[in-house]
Amino acid sequence: MARSILVFVPVFFLFAISPPEISAQTAPQLTVVSAASRQPEAAPGSLVFIEGRGFTADAVSIEQWQTSSPPTELAGLSVLVGELPARIIHVTPEEIYCVLPDGLQPGEVSVRVVRNGNELVAAGQAVIAPAAPGLFSQDNSGRGPGRIYDAATGAPGPFRVHTRTPGGLRPTRLLMAATGLRQVAAAGQTITVAFMALAKDGAIREWPVRPVLVEPAPDYAGLDHVTVELPEELNALDNAWDEVFVAVRTADRQSNTVSLKVLMEEPPSLLSFEPREVSPGQVLRISGQGFAMSVDGRDRVLLSAANQLQALAIPFRTSTVGSGTTAQQILEIFTPPLAESPQAAWYAGPVRVCVETDGVQACSAETLRMVQPPPLPTPPGDVLLSRLEKTYDALARSASGFDAALAEKIQAAKERARSDLRARIDAALAGTPERIEIPLPDGTRVETVFDLAAIQKLEALTAAAADALDSTLPAEPTREERSAVDQNIEEEIRQAASAYLNFERTSRNIARAQLGIAAGAVLSCSLSAVTCPAAAWAVNLAAPTFAAASLASIAGQMVILLGPNTLQQLRVTPSQIVLKPGEKSEFDVRGHFVSALDPSKGIAWAAKEVVSATVAGAFGSGASFVLKSALSPAMDWIVGKMVALGLLEMVSLPSANSRDVGLSWQTVNSTCIRGSSPSPGAAFFLGSWSVEGFRGMTAPEYCHFAPREGLILTLPEARAPVGATIFVSGPTNCYPLPANAPSPVFNRIYQVLGPNPAGDRLLVGEVSSMSAFTFLKSTLPLPSVPNEMVCGSWTVAPGCTVEAYLPTEKERRGDYGDWPERILDPMMPGFFFPGNVIPLSRQGPGGPLGLRVKSMQGCRP
Repeated sequence: MARSILVFVPVFFLFAISPPEISAQTAPQLTVVSAASRQPEAAPGSLVFIEGRGFTADAVSIEQWQTSSPPTELAGLSVLVGELPARIIHVTPEEIYCVLPDGLQPGEVSVRVVRNGNELVAAGQAVIAPAAPGLFSQDNSGRGPGRIYDAATGAPGPFRVHTRTPGGLRPTRLLMAATGLRQVAAAGQTITVAFMALAKDGAIREWPVRPVLVEPAPDYAGLDHVTVELPEELNALDNAWDEVFVAVRTADRQSNTVSLKVLMEEPPSLLSFEPREVSPGQVLRISGQGFAMSVDGRDRVLLSAANQLQALAIPFRTSTVGSGTTAQQILEIFTPPLAESPQAAWYAGPVRVCVETDGVQACSAETLRMVQPPPLPTPPGDVLLSRLEKTYDALARSASGFDAALAEKIQAAKERARSDLRARIDAALAGTPERIEIPLPDGTRVETVFDLAAIQKLEALTAAAADALDSTLPAEPTREERSAVDQNIEEEIRQAASAYLNFERTSRNIARAQLGIAAGAVLSCSLSAVTCPAAAWAVNLAAPTFAAASLASIAGQMVILLGPNTLQQLRVTPSQIVLKPGEKSEFDVRGHFVSALDPSKGIAWAAKEVVSATVAGAFGSGASFVLKSALSPAMDWIVGKMVALGLLEMVSLPSANSRDVGLSWQTVNSTCIRGSSPSPGAAFFLGSWSVEGFRGMTAPEYCHFAPREGLILTLPEARAPVGATIFVSGPTNCYPLPANAPSPVFNRIYQVLGPNPAGDRLLVGEVSSMSAFTFLKSTLPLPSVPNEMVCGSWTVAPGCTVEAYLPTEKERRGDYGDWPERILDPMMPGFFFPGNVIPLSRQGPGGPLGLRVKSMQGCRP
């Protein structure tokens, strides 16, 4: 049975106040966009928003029982599309949400909003297409998390690829709220759902699947339901997709892109850990497989003692050793102490080690031994002061790459922070330690004392983690040579993004080391969901050193987040191009950058947001409740102390909070794009990309543009790939790949050579079988014209998809002497094939062979 999803059912009340009468000559213009995608094309019978002004004085909505058959008049307004009435769901002073009439013909059609049957309120045009697929997002913006539910239960995500039932595992079916698809579905035309993910290497992976069912929602006019199964590939252990994007395609249209969360469903494999004996604060390295490789809480390390003591740690760093199915993933944590309360003595003894990934847990068969940290040879306070100075100096170097004035302010702040911390340490040594009292939301008052015992505990954590903390401090940035075309804005935002990541990583590491004393209490709070005085006590205890040590990194993050350096929206113009072979056009890819923190709310508010995010990031998503309840007052104290230490001098509000910048792109397949940025490795640039119709296409191809992770800051709504389509009419001029072609033809890729002067590359791979060898050497025909290609994309090795040329006679013999790079002999590391010729004696199944390609995706040695 289909499950109905109400896309927009507001409850409004009508006050009968009508705007002044407007004549036909003065009627304001209106625009019509898809209610799902917010794009100008709309299909007959689909949901749309009509945007204008002066529609009503107040918002008015139909009753919920009317959603299956909305009226043609609401609040005295009617909408005529051509001469056919639309069915109205709600109206506001600037927007009308309605269902377009059936039977509209493709092309432009007039749209009029009329009051009381004869008064023209607004007029404009709508662009009608037979199909205009659109997916609803949760906020109806057409971007961000989608209105996607489990088709069986109606539960929202996150989802797992399989669902456990009494009969075993079955593929999870999703129900997506859409519009603009019903006529295509009724005609039996092809509809595809494309799942996409941004891989860790920055490339976009895509898995197109056919939906199980596309049908009109039974009780909501204009709403279409798309039922689809999650593809198996999203469950691969080496592809921990935190965020998956989805779009719907018809023969010549693609919807907007929305996102969903997909979790790992198999428990991770915990293989080993080292060292076997650790003290609190020391780095523990855990090896295994099936981790999400996340430092935001998807991977959580739990340490448990026999007396029910528990502590939680979030990795501060992840890495992978080896490749393929035998590769081992490594999580590194700062070992948290186990104690009955933050002020109690730390536990020493055997500890069980478990890793929980996306809520699924695995534990080691062997135990870890916790020991007390050795006494420090330095006077109390010296370790904290030294760490503070190192951190400030490193952050100042990082800031110098994009803001010299901020670097100077950080150095000045170092002296204030050092003096303040020195005074607190001296007071503790003199027997008059600082006392901090904070009222909690439930009325409890928590008092902490920054005394000698607290200093010794914090220093033990910091000293044990010293080497790891040193390795994560930002280094002085290196400046790259950039072309004059893009160097100004690009360099500014790129350096800001790089500095932000350094600031963020540093502040989180400070939190993990200085606030690690609170880890066990944070875990218990996240599990019991009650106000936790113990956690507040622990965080307050570390607050003086945290405020001083993290001031520079928090200020650095604020400077960047308050400026217009964060990508909010990606746009591609035009969204469709039709060419003939040899013709050229352009795609203009632009990003709208905004301030991630609202400057109008002030510096103190922004500081609290960044501090809260820092602590949440340090302890993972499980700490969110604690931050909102028990620890919120502690955040106020920390921010107040930062202000006293000079935060207001380091951060100023920007003069502008938005700007548009031209961007570079990444594509699922680069078949439709020819051209390059003036600065090939650029994160973005000022200008347009060239597009060349180099071969015919039997159907439109889809290009997806996405910001390069790590090179620019992105808000969640900007992460979704933006689609554009291109169709090249005319002869195909390519060889269609036979249905029985062996796949893959290579077991693996040994080497990628090029590009050569024509921009082509040469893949050298291990031939998978005799049939693959025969196919490459003789089954494929010789090119009938120079550079004749294999039609479409071709997966030649696991994860490696290419646009390939038909091998020439010379290439069939293994002679690649024209390539500017030398071909390595895979059997003799460090040696090359003489003259770039692979001997016939070395060719065959399991031997090397080359293939010249125009483009490639996921092809790596």
